[in-house]
Amino acid sequence: AQCCPELRRLEVSGCYNISNEAVFDVVSLCPNLEHLDVSGCSKVTCISLTREASIKLSPLHGKQISIRYLDMTDCFVLEDEGLHTIAAHCTQLTHLYLRRCVRLTDEGLRYLMI
Repeated sequence: AQCCPELRRLEVSGCYNISNEAVFDVVSLCPNLEHLDVSGCSKVTCISLTREASIKLSPLHGKQISIRYLDMTDCFVLEDEGLHTIAAHCTQLTHLYLRRCVRLTDEGLRYLMI
């Protein structure tokens, strides 16, 4: 991520060893990132701008993420709180894919409507 600060699109679909900390590094070092595909990255639980949130869900202190397209298909550990973090801080999202995110509930989807 340090070598590509102008990165706008990243697809790491199926890279099951990708962690929240790796996503944190990319999101924080690539402010122009608009397209992120972490589908099949089963260790990813949220998209955040703080290292604390990348390890455990915590507030992002008002920071916004410029991502417009986010695919989290098959991110089996994504739960409602992770979706809440995404909804609150990825406010420019126009495409969000959550296929087979089996831990999400109706409550999590309500965060997207607020």
